[in-house]
Formats: sequence, structure tokens, C-alpha cells
Amino acid sequence: IFSPELLNTARFSFSRTKFSSAGVLAGIPANPSIITGFPVGEIEVGGYTQVGPDEPLTYGTQNIYALSDDVNFTRGKHSFKFGTSLMRWNEGTQAANSQNGFLIFPTPDQLFASTPRLVEFEPLTANENRDYIYNTLGFYAQDDWRMTSHITWNLGLRYEFMTTPTEQNGRSSRLLNDLTDAFT
Repeated sequence: IFSPELLNTARFSFSRTKFSSAGVLAGIPANPSIITGFPVGEIEVGGYTQVGPDEPLTYGTQNIYALSDDVNFTRGKHSFKFGTSLMRWNEGTQAANSQNGFLIFPTPDQLFASTPRLVEFEPLTANENRDYIYNTLGFYAQDDWRMTSHITWNLGLRYEFMTTPTEQNGRSSRLLNDLTDAFT
């Protein structure tokens, strides 16, 4: 509090969230592996429920650093408010997609003939660590104008945006359709 008319509030915070999903075996009582030495993988046969882990093993940590500052200034029938909110997001994830193998058979006949339509597995040298960083920034200005004891106008502007997330080790990728997607 600088004076009866001027108040400044500054805040800093840090929060960390950890998350994971381990998958659950569905439909397979035993443990036949697709890749020798690894747990059971996923098997999908057209028209039947997929067996194997329901989802791949993923885990990660999200750190959020937040800084905000708000200034309130009162003059006559006006209460002016100005402020900013700055946040830095650091998000690291690790996934094990197809680590234990994934087979798709369009029909049961192809399963019995051992002719899958898709055979997918994660190479032993794969690195699925991803470390993303981005910022969100917000700015505002507001005037609460008390015209009478029964009427108050709240007038203001707010501008918020997010920077483009970047992967810190250059491991991010995407697939483009050569016929329809723009090259950048």
C-alpha cells in the first residue's frame, strides 16, 4: 500500500505436476510376448476387442512459474486497474509407444495365417523424451467508473497470448501430406 489511493500487489508462484499412465492388460490371461524378452504387446484383430495394454506407458513432469503484478489506483469516481500475468511452462514427457510391439490383423483368418497388415515396434535406440517450453503472457487495463450509487461501468481491455512451444532438443516432428499441406 503506497497511499489510500494506490495499491500494488505482486505475486510469484511455482507449481509442479507429475503424471503417468501405466496401461492395463486387457483380455490376455497369460503373457505371450511379441518381442522376445519384453512383456505382452498389443494385438488387434478386425471386429474384436484389442488385447494387450490399453495405453502405452507415459510419464512426465510439468513445471509452471508464474509472476503477476496488479496496480489499483482510485481517483474520484474511477477505480483504475492495470496488471500483467507472465507464466513459463516447462513440460517434460517420456512415452513408450509400441515398446512391446503392436500387430494388426484385419481378419481372424489373417491372424491364424500369421500375416499381419501392420507390424510396429519401437527400436531399441528410440528416444521418446520430449522437453517443451513455452510462455503465456497477459496484460490488462480496466476502469470501474461509479456513475451513481446504483450504476457502475466496468470498462477495460485485455490482451493474452501464448508463445510457440519449442522442444529443447530438436526431437519434435510432424507428418505432412505432400498434396495438401503447406511447406514451412
